[in-house]
Amino acid sequence: MLDQVKSCSPRVSFTQCVDLDEGAQAQAVTRGHAYHLGGFEQFETDRRFDLVLALDFIEHVRDPALLLRRIEGFLTAQGRVLIKTPNFDALDARLFRHCSWAGYHTPRHFVLFNRQSFTDLAEQSGLGVISFSYAQGAAYWSVSVLDAMRRFGLIEISAQRPASYHPLNPLLQASFAAVEFARAPFARLSKMVFTLGRR
Repeated sequence: MLDQVKSCSPRVSFTQCVDLDEGAQAQAVTRGHAYHLGGFEQFETDRRFDLVLALDFIEHVRDPALLLRRIEGFLTAQGRVLIKTPNFDALDARLFRHCSWAGYHTPRHFVLFNRQSFTDLAEQSGLGVISFSYAQGAAYWSVSVLDAMRRFGLIEISAQRPASYHPLNPLLQASFAAVEFARAPFARLSKMVFTLGRR
């Protein structure tokens, strides 16, 4: 994604990656990105950024308020933050809430939001919502349905072949993606996308 950002405009003069993946470091540096190996909570820099991408990330941190406050501190005056995160108020979340909604992604998702709870947290952290949209989350639907099929004894899912690798998964994902796109104009979909800026 940082490669794409750099290719968008010659004005992009510096890109910084913060990641826990030691294996990604050499590739990122080779492509001209600065790299911090470690958690965002430990990242320090004097630089200020015009754009911060946190896509499918904030639900993985133990203290999302701290994360947002740190991001706010790294922004330029006109800087923007693009955040994508699961929607705990989506139809699939409500249908599968008491069994195995894939958005739980246990044990990797620590905190889940709906639109209002995330907006409140952003504002408490010194950020305001500039724009908001829902995005499809067909993978949440497909994995949730596959787990329901497993509970009814219709298919087998195991650690050796998890739901995301089941042969039915691509077909279910394509089907639910079509359903999500059809519902998009009037429904709360499985993912939320926020653009934030300093208040």
